[in-house]
Amino acid sequence: DWTMLRTGATTKLNQGWSFPGGAYIAGLDGSLKIVGDTVTQLPELRLMMAVSGTSAQNAFFVSKDGKIVHYNGQAATVMDSPPASTLRAVYAASPTFVVAGGRNDMAGVMMRYDGAAWSTMALPNGTDWIYALAGNGANDIWAATRTGRVLHFNGTTWTVHSNVGLRVRQMMFDAQGQLWLACASGELLRLKNNVFVDATPPNPVRASLAFDGTNLFAVQGDVGFWWDGQAWNQMIAQLPFVSRSTASGNGMVLVTGPGGKVAKLNDYFWHRVPRPPVFLIDAAWVAPTGEVFAGGYEGKLQNYRNGTWTTFATGQADQRFESLWGTSATNVYAVSRADAGGRVYHWDGLTWTEILYAPPTQFKIVTGIDAQHVYVGGTDGLVRWWNGNAWTNLDPGLVTRVYAIDARAPDDIYVAGFNLLRHFDGTSWTSFVPPGTAGAFRSLAVVAPNDIWLLGRLSDRTFRQHFDGTTWSPLETVDGVYRRTVAFGAGQILAVRRYGGAAVFTNGAWSELRMPLNEAMSEIFDVVQVGSHAWMLASGFEASVLRLR
Repeated sequence: DWTMLRTGATTKLNQGWSFPGGAYIAGLDGSLKIVGDTVTQLPELRLMMAVSGTSAQNAFFVSKDGKIVHYNGQAATVMDSPPASTLRAVYAASPTFVVAGGRNDMAGVMMRYDGAAWSTMALPNGTDWIYALAGNGANDIWAATRTGRVLHFNGTTWTVHSNVGLRVRQMMFDAQGQLWLACASGELLRLKNNVFVDATPPNPVRASLAFDGTNLFAVQGDVGFWWDGQAWNQMIAQLPFVSRSTASGNGMVLVTGPGGKVAKLNDYFWHRVPRPPVFLIDAAWVAPTGEVFAGGYEGKLQNYRNGTWTTFATGQADQRFESLWGTSATNVYAVSRADAGGRVYHWDGLTWTEILYAPPTQFKIVTGIDAQHVYVGGTDGLVRWWNGNAWTNLDPGLVTRVYAIDARAPDDIYVAGFNLLRHFDGTSWTSFVPPGTAGAFRSLAVVAPNDIWLLGRLSDRTFRQHFDGTTWSPLETVDGVYRRTVAFGAGQILAVRRYGGAAVFTNGAWSELRMPLNEAMSEIFDVVQVGSHAWMLASGFEASVLRLR
């Protein structure tokens, strides 16, 4: 999940600020400019504690010795500002409204820049040293002091909002405009109904916040967390060092560490949900609301909702569930295989009901378009269509196993299986098996009619091919046996191998995706796509969620 950047620095790095495509990080022996993955040292910006700005060419650094330095992307200029013993925080609302805070002698000090000159702002009596700043424009700025007093600026006057009684080292807003505080003793607080409430991750150690413009993250030591709007979810991959501070925004998350280290959060990150009561899971589906439905051995189906798993026993203990799919958390389908034949079950939000038993067929896949177009495939080569009331058999021809169905519309259905790759236009079936290719077509990802990916197994090797609407690409041999392929976010494809490992297709190319440590050593049973994230289930381990930032 994290990539180390080559900084060439050994300095102590403090708070940073991100601009589109890059970031500045304030440092003691020199600061850093980062564009993409390229790091440039800025030795002229020494003793710097924090940075903020309105663009890469208009950044304001504040220093430990009370100076304010303007950086235009090329050169640093010390600005003429009122006296200060030290400055620790800065926030730029616009080119003509910048505030900087710290202390002068033993009292807190706040300065404002109007685009031409700096001046001192009046603070409430008894204000201690300013340690952190954050804002949502010139009329909504917040400050926190060394002793935990929280101040608010409404565009005219600074007033005391509250006192949290903790030293605040960082302030940040999330996507909902909710204010967060990171305290030196490890607590994370959020402003809810105008009151600061505790929202600390499991380990109360020093934490830093990061917000990329969509997602809110926290790092504690070498552990990362992602906020889902209700709770913190631990990220699986550890940071390569113990974190010190962050620079984030504009789609970027950077974390600094000791000795000038910087790590960048990749586009994808993993986190894990609690282990289900029945570990042996083969298949799952996730509702748009985040509710998980899973099935596996012993004829048992499981449901994960609001952090709790529940189990339903079908009474057919020899069943093994192979696939689940639904339209909502109150309309889910599950298919199974068993010695006596497979079955199809439906969940209505209250209970599971058997709606099909067709021995000796073993059902392998269920998917669909909506509640009136649900499709099931299995070992007899048929595609069964459920319209909500009755079943209709759709016969692709040449009886063989059906492993994958990609239904885009009632007149646009793709089916893959053993020596089988067919398209249904609502009336008839068309075969478009790649020339010279045979074998088990295990997985299919249809992005568009002229953008289809096929993964299969031929003799003793696994292959991957692409169809551009007219011709197939040359067969490409890949490592491992791919179990499932799903669309993942906008234009991405995720392909998961049976035994540890995955590949992701983005920006026109395939690349290996690092897997969580436990999952990399276990058997992967299923992966399902929900918007811009994918849920994966592996043998003997918790379900893991891959998210696209």
